[in-house]
Amino acid sequence: MRKVLALVLALVVGGGTAVSVTASRAGASSEFTLLVHTTNFEFVNAHGASSVASLPFAPGDRIVDRNDLTESGRPVGYSMEVCTVTFNDNLMCDEIYSLTNQGDLHTSTLIRGLPAVWDLIVDGGTFAFRNAHGSAHVVILPNHDGMVTFALG
Repeated sequence: MRKVLALVLALVVGGGTAVSVTASRAGASSEFTLLVHTTNFEFVNAHGASSVASLPFAPGDRIVDRNDLTESGRPVGYSMEVCTVTFNDNLMCDEIYSLTNQGDLHTSTLIRGLPAVWDLIVDGGTFAFRNAHGSAHVVILPNHDGMVTFALG
């Protein structure tokens, strides 16, 4: 589980995450790139909330974060993520990307151990993202940022 903690910390504390998202009218395909910068981060377990992890993690412990989203240096929204520790060093995560004047995208994933790459499920959205569906591919970069490429249909 320490590997998972290191990965999550690298993503949300160690720097911004570059994210490519597809944003368009429902049912259409397109792409755009965002930078994700973590502004808030909490670990939540049976003993309460803390900005410092209480190791070892146990099933049911949660990691909660909030991120600012920018595109080409301009603020474009924020995201909120909740990851729940499951078994076998896995995290089950849900995240909402809230893009100003466009709508929200919902993603979910199961992060297994400490991968350098993983995929997200895009399974819905609001406004311009109504009925959004597709996937996203996450790659951890050498500087611990992550590149996330969304493909919506």
